[in-house]
Amino acid sequence: MESPDKTAVLPYAPPVAYRFDRFELLPEAEELRKNGTRIHLPPQPFRVLLLLVQRAGQIVTREEIQEALWGAEVFVDFEQGINTAIRRIRFALNDHAETPRFLQTLPRRGYCFLAPVERVEAPVTPPPEIEPLRPVEPWVPEPPLVIEEERPRRSFARFAAALVVLGMLFFSRAPHEGAGAAAPRPVLRISIGAVAADRTWTAPVDPRRIEDELQTHLSRLQPHLVGVVEEGPSDITVETSLQDGESAVRVSARIVETGSGKVVWSETFNREGDAGDFPLEIALRITQAVGSRYIPEGREEPLVRTPVAPAALALYREARVLASRPVPQQDLDAALVRLQKAVQLEPEFAEAWSAIGDIWSERAEAWMGESRAVALTQARIALERSLALDSKGAEALNDYGRLLMQHDRDYAAAETWLRRAIAADPDYIHPYFNLAVLLSAMGQHDAALASFRQLQLRDPNSFVPSVNLAFLYLMAQRPDDAMAEYRAAVLVDRNPFQTRWGIMWSAMATQRWDVAARSLATILEEPVDLGDQAGSGARYREEFRRLEPILLKRESVRRLDPYVLACYYSQLHDADRAFAALDRSIQDRSTLAIYTFVDPRLEFIRTDPRFEARLERLGFRR
Repeated sequence: MESPDKTAVLPYAPPVAYRFDRFELLPEAEELRKNGTRIHLPPQPFRVLLLLVQRAGQIVTREEIQEALWGAEVFVDFEQGINTAIRRIRFALNDHAETPRFLQTLPRRGYCFLAPVERVEAPVTPPPEIEPLRPVEPWVPEPPLVIEEERPRRSFARFAAALVVLGMLFFSRAPHEGAGAAAPRPVLRISIGAVAADRTWTAPVDPRRIEDELQTHLSRLQPHLVGVVEEGPSDITVETSLQDGESAVRVSARIVETGSGKVVWSETFNREGDAGDFPLEIALRITQAVGSRYIPEGREEPLVRTPVAPAALALYREARVLASRPVPQQDLDAALVRLQKAVQLEPEFAEAWSAIGDIWSERAEAWMGESRAVALTQARIALERSLALDSKGAEALNDYGRLLMQHDRDYAAAETWLRRAIAADPDYIHPYFNLAVLLSAMGQHDAALASFRQLQLRDPNSFVPSVNLAFLYLMAQRPDDAMAEYRAAVLVDRNPFQTRWGIMWSAMATQRWDVAARSLATILEEPVDLGDQAGSGARYREEFRRLEPILLKRESVRRLDPYVLACYYSQLHDADRAFAALDRSIQDRSTLAIYTFVDPRLEFIRTDPRFEARLERLGFRR
């Protein structure tokens, strides 16, 4: 066989580029540009995006992405890798999963690139000319720039008086709180340091994936308050280092103030065995630490706009603290006593009346039977009194809308009241969540997710991660997105019971019976063996039946909403028991029953003639 001629000239093949919207994808340079500006995108997400763009308008399955990135014979946790890549692509394109312009998720099928793509020859940029080095001259600071004022200057006395007035408006908290506006917070600039390893790294954790996950999740925090910078000055730096032993992987992380070098937070993470989701867990923990230290929490109380005496305001504040405690009825009773004293001192204290209504509204959801009827009556009296005093009270508008949704089943009116609450106080976070719940139950899933996104922009605690967002995805029949959010929630949730249930429901929706079986085993606290039928839904349902006595016992002591049982029996294709449980849920005015119209877990009974009657009882018309 003759050796090839090394001097032969190969035919010239110009590099190609792909253009869509204002973006340009350059495969050879592995660059994504927007209006000519390079956008950072790590190698794996870039390759996924290139695959999707090359097949624009076609469905690309997760299996095809797996094979393109890792090969068919490589066994890694590619599920998390794909989810991370998709999140990074959406961030780079400023695209949203709920309202996609570029990347659409097709549940159980894969992904589709939506925008038209033009294939062109990539521009060839000539290398820049190299200029000779020049000696660096010493830096001399320039004198400050003085601007001559042409307008007449105010006297110092008038200026000082203005400052006094502004100071009084800003710092005065009683008796009137909503006066004055807080100065805009500067953007917190975060730099992500390269992951350091104590030696040549061989453990099953890719340092680049830690950096990618940090970039993704830190960038999800409020963009008007937080920005991740790759070059230039920063305010804080996230540093991580890796060490591995014989049976465990250890990652040390810390947040350092760039100017002073002060370590403001540090933590060490250890993982034994499977380390597939370890980078995600580390990124979530660090993002939570940044959010809790540098981003103000979402406002869960209305502004006090009613001028009241300091004594009444003090009682109101004490009541708010008591009502915010996680447990006991005694604290709520003590809060009500203080609020009653506050309205005795100031009968026109609208915010105190709405706080009374808020407590009784919470009880109306938690209590049953005659107790619930009493709570509903008390809630309506207090909320109507509050709204008569201040028709733009955000808390009263929100709680009244919630009562219309959960108890009156008047969904159109509830939406009107919740939107009025948002318009009255856009920074008060609760109406966004309640509106998301309502829109989801009505089948308006894109609008529901948009409302939840507005909540996220106002509350850092709703970002990383959220079982509520996962449930909205599940109701929208987007089980892959729900699974990703639930799996992330497990990593940071101190009480993962609810998230394990969510993973199980999502896995059943996508027929990933092995994943569902692992979650079921965690819930049962017993092994679940699918044997040789790991891919069989029938075998899984046999194991799933083991939950029945546990669920029935929890319902008997009022620790389980019968709606969950309705979903459970529907999954077992037991229509009679499913309808019986659903009837109990509707009778009890369950807070979950409003999802009956959209819940995919009830799919088996949806075509049953009896289903229509239940929808009518819930106030829905198909």
